[in-house]
Amino acid sequence: ILILNLLLENIKHILNKNNKTVHLITIINKVDNNTLSGELEEMYNQIVNTVTTKIEQFKLTDKINRYILPMCTHDAYLYRSLIKNPNFKLSEQQIHNIIFNEMGKRGNLLSATDKEEKVKTIINNEQFVRDMISFSGFKPLLDTIYKILSVDEQYKLLSGKLFMDLNKIPKLDINNMNSTLVLYDN
Repeated sequence: ILILNLLLENIKHILNKNNKTVHLITIINKVDNNTLSGELEEMYNQIVNTVTTKIEQFKLTDKINRYILPMCTHDAYLYRSLIKNPNFKLSEQQIHNIIFNEMGKRGNLLSATDKEEKVKTIINNEQFVRDMISFSGFKPLLDTIYKILSVDEQYKLLSGKLFMDLNKIPKLDINNMNSTLVLYDN
């Protein structure tokens, strides 16, 4: 909650300077297979309630677009690493995780050699790897970022930055051209 308070204080401070919409992405980690059930669902609802309440307390409801995304960052990292670098060296724990994700507890019955062979087969199945990235919650995060940073939004951000920078340039003073020229020497 301390981090959320710090974020919201800074967002409020920034919004006092300029009247923009802010996007707040909250990632709920350790959600395996993107499944919310039982205790995990209760925790998710508690996080949603806490974030919503804090945003209301800071009177930022109309200024913040909030996204709360369940995710398993460990799986996202593991499977994205396999896509980005097929020669990625797997630890024993990562091998175990891949076997477990594919076979469940039955994978524990395999010998170390059989596990290595099975993992080679699994990671060569590109569709399985992509499915695991999706199950990790990484795809919804990417979709959210792409939505926030659409071409139109990028244009608004860049043009806003340009106008802010232009406003920082001092007005030309014919009587004091040296100060203006120094600006361009840097």
